Amino acid sequence: MTRLVGHRSFAALLGFALLLGVGACGEEPTTTRYATLEPAAPVLPRLTRSQYVHTVTDVFGDDLALPAQLEPDVASWGLLAVGASVATVSSRGVELYEEAARSLAAQIVGKPGRLGDLLPCSLPEAGTVTCTDALVARYAPRLWRRPATTTERDRIVAIAQKAHTAYGTEAARVEYALVALLQSPNLLYRTEIGVDDGKNGPALDAYELAGKLALFLWDGPPDDVLLATAADGTLMDDAVLQAQAERMVADARFRRAIRAFALQWLHLDSLDGLNKDPNVFKHFSADLGGSAKEEALRLFAHLVVDEDADIAELLTTRTAFVDRRLAAIYDVPAAVDDGFGRIELPAGGLRRGFLGQVAFLGAHSHPVSSSATLRGAFIREALLCQQVPLPPSDLNTAIPQPSATARTLKDRLLEHMSNPSCFGCHHFIDPPGFGLENFDGIGRFRSHDNEAPIDASGELDGKAFDGPVALYALLAGSEDYRRCVVQKLYGFANGHRAGQGEYGAIDRLDDFFAADGRRVRALMVRIATDPSFRRVAAPDAN
Repeated sequence: MTRLVGHRSFAALLGFALLLGVGACGEEPTTTRYATLEPAAPVLPRLTRSQYVHTVTDVFGDDLALPAQLEPDVASWGLLAVGASVATVSSRGVELYEEAARSLAAQIVGKPGRLGDLLPCSLPEAGTVTCTDALVARYAPRLWRRPATTTERDRIVAIAQKAHTAYGTEAARVEYALVALLQSPNLLYRTEIGVDDGKNGPALDAYELAGKLALFLWDGPPDDVLLATAADGTLMDDAVLQAQAERMVADARFRRAIRAFALQWLHLDSLDGLNKDPNVFKHFSADLGGSAKEEALRLFAHLVVDEDADIAELLTTRTAFVDRRLAAIYDVPAAVDDGFGRIELPAGGLRRGFLGQVAFLGAHSHPVSSSATLRGAFIREALLCQQVPLPPSDLNTAIPQPSATARTLKDRLLEHMSNPSCFGCHHFIDPPGFGLENFDGIGRFRSHDNEAPIDASGELDGKAFDGPVALYALLAGSEDYRRCVVQKLYGFANGHRAGQGEYGAIDRLDDFFAADGRRVRALMVRIATDPSFRRVAAPDAN
């Protein structure tokens, strides 16, 4: 029995596109169900900004002034976690990490009373090599996700001794020891190389597993409890790993990981630069992007952490978390005067879930108009894991101007599709986006476009729908949507998109997800305890 990773109903369109000589959209690799795992070669992802920040604040407290700039995160396959495996660090990026380490260390040492709390020995003994060594031994496991070796401790102690000699203070000794810890590649990069057990091939060792587990489920460092299971080796036992994963998703820090995944999967970081023409969109203001991002993050965290809901709810729920600015755009009363309050959207309205939010509708539109193409492309790529190729560089992608026969955006795009060079991909991308044309470029409801009534009917992989509510339901019930959530979470956990040798693991996880009510929290525990989470190929593979 085989399973399709991409969409299933595009075969006819693909054949038509090939007859026309145009590029194919989507992809349809086949897999053998529960095929033997062939793990990917190990990589050395660097921490995302949020992982770096959570590491620092978890270890040293949240009262530090965090660095304004670090090497920028880079997305690949729509995920920063995957981009972290392929992104390089520029010369300026190295400087930024050093500046951050120096600033943080100076704050830690300089805050009243902090130095005494920080040191693993009393202040009169702080000048000893033994105390500095003990400080490194205390903080390296939390920062580096493993203990420092004797050689590494000796190197940092030597740096601290030189600082003490140069500046003549115990604070300088501690500060430079912290700088060395905080700018070390052991903190900035995830080492997940594995060791060969002589039976099944390379697998993560206990500390690598603990670190990967913490970054996946907490978006931050392991705590002392998790490190203890790595130290005594019990984390390698399936039952202990299961118990730790379940403990971690019950912890408040799990919400951070859920927000981090939502930010990446739903492309919410793009909202930081949301820009609209205020002459066209009267409700737009510079802070709208930030409000929209927070609304989407709150909804996703609420559904996963608070409600443990079916992932279908992300597209169909009437629950929303809005501030007064968003309430005005949605034309609903705000629940609170300041900040975000929970509301229920009108039962008879057309707005539901994430696809009814400014976070989606505004981000996937043009500065002066809506865009069925951008919205449809997001649905295909992010929600269904289908490939949408870029148009040829020499192709004119401009759509016709409004006319007496093509007044609405949908009419103009249908006219655009009459060009055989444009038909293949636009026929694949645009129809899902047509279902959202009742919302303008910032998400305000409208019934007309250019004074003509809007036709919000469309088609998704051979299934017709009429209006946004029908589109939400069609997507929410889609097997491709469910499977895409599995694939995206797998990439988020492992730092790479699943390769051919991992499709059997995707099949297994997808079947579990379907049988368990499509609950993200349980799926994340299942991913963390699946053999694919621990296995890696030999470093020289591929």
